[in-house]
Amino acid sequence: MGLMLLVFGFFESKIYISSIILSLLILSFFIVIMLINRQFIIGGGDIKYMMIVGLYLGLSSFALFLIVTGILQTITLLYVQNVNKRKIAPMVPVMFLSVIITEILIKYNFYTLKF
Repeated sequence: MGLMLLVFGFFESKIYISSIILSLLILSFFIVIMLINRQFIIGGGDIKYMMIVGLYLGLSSFALFLIVTGILQTITLLYVQNVNKRKIAPMVPVMFLSVIITEILIKYNFYTLKF
């Protein structure tokens, strides 16, 4: 998925160096966190998907994505822990929904911050 995004992004001039650097920063952040805390509960799929999202959205939109993901993941965790009585909730569906919400907010100019 990442390779396809890079190839088509370069052909359509939608992938920038800042997007690639952001994706690598996300990877290095999670590597450091997993080296510090060996019992880290985020899976490898979550990290890969977040790298792809960083590559796709770019630097300015990724900030909004993190805010939306944080709010939605908090609501999801509260629901799962209080209603379903489980301790963990899947993160990729929430991140996918956050990408859609971020794209809608940017398309309709509710979020116009540009770096």
